Amino acid sequence: MKILHGTTDAANQAYYSVLGLKELGFDARNVRYTTSPFFLPADYELSFDRTNYGAFPRYAASMMDFAIRSASTYDVFHFHFGRSLLPRNLDLPILNMLGKSYYFEYHGSEIRQGEAWRKNPYSDYLPGYCENYEALKSAERQLKNAKGAIVHDAEMGLYVPSCAPTYFVPLRMNVEQFTPRFPECDNTHRPKIVHAPSQRGIKGSEYVEAALELLSDSYDFDFILVEGMTQSDAFAVYREADIIIDQLFIGSYGVFALEAMAMGKPVVTYMRPDLVETYPGSLPVVSANKDNLAEVVAGLLEDPVRRCKLGRKSREYVERYHDYRKAAYLLHKIYETGTGPLSAIEAFETIGRI
Repeated sequence: MKILHGTTDAANQAYYSVLGLKELGFDARNVRYTTSPFFLPADYELSFDRTNYGAFPRYAASMMDFAIRSASTYDVFHFHFGRSLLPRNLDLPILNMLGKSYYFEYHGSEIRQGEAWRKNPYSDYLPGYCENYEALKSAERQLKNAKGAIVHDAEMGLYVPSCAPTYFVPLRMNVEQFTPRFPECDNTHRPKIVHAPSQRGIKGSEYVEAALELLSDSYDFDFILVEGMTQSDAFAVYREADIIIDQLFIGSYGVFALEAMAMGKPVVTYMRPDLVETYPGSLPVVSANKDNLAEVVAGLLEDPVRRCKLGRKSREYVERYHDYRKAAYLLHKIYETGTGPLSAIEAFETIGRI
């Protein structure tokens, strides 16, 4: 069985999926038509500059050539972010005709939409998702003849149409890449609170800044905003942190939170109350929203022992549930047998036993 992931990546999930499959002995490759300084290497790099209209014929020819060769070479296609071998998924009829198996993995903004998103109590703070009317139509078209959809947690599962099975595979990362540095268990040093407003609106950064400004009158701490840094410089800041604040609206944790947890840090992020039970009981993430963030952070500032314990539990959590090799085992089972976790909690329970 030959497996191809592509044609873009999202928080390096394609990269780690393929790396895990390779390390388990399976024939897997990944291709990227897009580029980013944060992407890890792909087996095939066909990054296209969509602003260079003069080069479009050459790009189109390269894309078509790769699509044709891939359709005859690979048995299973795992597409990310709604993108397949050709624009507008024009390759899907060809893959159907050839009897190829394909899956679409959804990661975020390409599928969050409409009525399902409005159930989030903070949906009004990200109105773009409410107006993302085409997301459902696109997903229905993509999944019409697909073997299934793949999502990483119950929050993402809310948005997937029911025209194909939805399999759950937790987010993937290389935990061993990060050396943990747990917070001190006493008050002998000035705590560092870090926030990385990579997307200020989605992260709720203005509310983070307001909450910490309020706390600065009563508590002694350093607040560091990570903006405009290289990844290596940003990671150096995260390693020194005692508390890391992620996002306040989405309702689930993402790869940035996992990286912080792998470093042994307590992570504050908004977890939807109606979805908490879909995660393992050992979930160490500290949930906060824009209305109670100051209170939640104050509790952590007052309790260094709790910060220390949360840091250790965070590292244990990602080791158990987010190792890319464990996720690759689930993926191959889905490809080979058409069976896999059909709920988030089943996925976490399965991966926790591997």
